[in-house]
Order: sequence, then structure tokens, then C-alpha cells
Amino acid sequence: MADFIKRVGTNGKVSWQARVRRKGFPDMFKTFRTKVEAQKWAAVTESEMARHVFTDRSLAERTTLGDALEVYRDEVTVEKAGHQEGYVIKAWLKHPLAAPLP
Repeated sequence: MADFIKRVGTNGKVSWQARVRRKGFPDMFKTFRTKVEAQKWAAVTESEMARHVFTDRSLAERTTLGDALEVYRDEVTVEKAGHQEGYVIKAWLKHPLAAPLP
């Protein structure tokens, strides 16, 4: 069953947190700008859980391009000969697309 919590930030912005809890699955929380968006996400998540096709995507949603590049550099590039790939990754890590999430 899903719960919806209205949140008001210090700047006065309103957001909605959806919380889906179902036995046998991890508790899922996600924040949205509107209640309608929160309700749609909760409905899809509950449906996936009911059909036993649910996949927890929270780690994937938190992973940035920079995180993925660092893991690749540390686990794959070190096994390769030469240094060129390391320089390319270093340049990409400076790009705004690789920046941490706000």
C-alpha cells in the first residue's frame, strides 16, 4: 500500500514523497514535484511487486556517470596495457555530465 507525504522545503517549495511498503519487498521511497507523479510511480511500483517482476533500481538511479567511470577506471583500465584510456576517463570526469547529483 502506498502513502503520500506532502513536504514543504525551507524555500517554500512543495514536494510529495511516495512510500510503497509491501511484505517481502524493500520499502521504496521517492520524492516528486507533484502528487500525481507520485501516485503514478506508486501504482507502477505496486503493480510490479504484485506481478513479482519488481526490480530495485534505487542504486542505479543514484549512480552518476562519474561513479561509473571511476569504477571502470579502477577495475578495467588497470588491467589494460597503456595509459591512453586513463587520460580519456580523466577528461570525462571533469565534464559537467560526470558531476555528482545535487
